[in-house]
Amino acid sequence: MGHSIIPRLMSYLHVFKKKNLTLQATSRTRPMVTENFNDHAQIDLIDFQSVADGDYKWVLHYQGHLTKFSIFRLLRTKHAEEVAAELKQIFCIFGCPRVLHSDNGREFVNKVIDKLVSQWPGCQNSSRSSQKSPKPEERRTG
Repeated sequence: MGHSIIPRLMSYLHVFKKKNLTLQATSRTRPMVTENFNDHAQIDLIDFQSVADGDYKWVLHYQGHLTKFSIFRLLRTKHAEEVAAELKQIFCIFGCPRVLHSDNGREFVNKVIDKLVSQWPGCQNSSRSSQKSPKPEERRTG
């Protein structure tokens, strides 16, 4: 077997030349530099509806970027109110991260942050949504 694939691939090079196809470099994302504990954190909602544990059908995964420390919380729904209540409990232990990331979309993140701010009057919020932040969605929470 060895290198038998190489001559075969070489035989297809004329197709690339004929079609003037070039391999495009993928855009590189910059690594997130985190220097302080709890500067950046990420939340993900994991769907466990197919293997629900009673009323609990979702899992909230909270992870700090610097230490990669993870916290998991069971959720009955993925409504913003319930997610915000669990985040509030996590923030009471570790403090509020400066930037909170999520792959769940801008609208969901905005609802969660707004609910969190309404439940926790001392929590300050400065949004980056006006700057067209790239996905994953992020909002500054402190």
